[in-house]
Amino acid sequence: MKLIFVSAPYTADGSRSGIEDNIARAEAISISLINEGWSVITPPKNTAHYERYEPLLQGKGYKFWLEFYIEILRRCDAIIMCSGWKDSTGCKGEYKYAMENGITIFFEEDGIPSPENSNLAEPISIKEAAERARKFQASLSDDLIDADLGSGL
Repeated sequence: MKLIFVSAPYTADGSRSGIEDNIARAEAISISLINEGWSVITPPKNTAHYERYEPLLQGKGYKFWLEFYIEILRRCDAIIMCSGWKDSTGCKGEYKYAMENGITIFFEEDGIPSPENSNLAEPISIKEAAERARKFQASLSDDLIDADLGSGL
């Protein structure tokens, strides 16, 4: 079974209801992926509300969680970028890692992929991947991503 990483925003506007909405959206996407035959890792669901355990986590902050999930992403066959990912520091870092390391990238807006009908080595055309990368880089410089990831925000 192929493993897919669900890259979805978590903190939103920082409100409890915003977080709950993001968890519910990620959960719905995960269920659809499971029904298509994927094994799924869903960070917003996996560590939901761990922020309230910060004192028990010995000061591990936001940067720890970014590194934590990059380690998990490294082991995945694919990633699906969920709506709102361009507004999330964590999702942008996951996208960047996937691009740099040849992990198959899907986008929620294109629908739920099937692992059997997907060429995981090339799920979208090279031309399409390059075009998406150009659009992404036009909207956000690498320096900004690095600054966001390095700031621990």
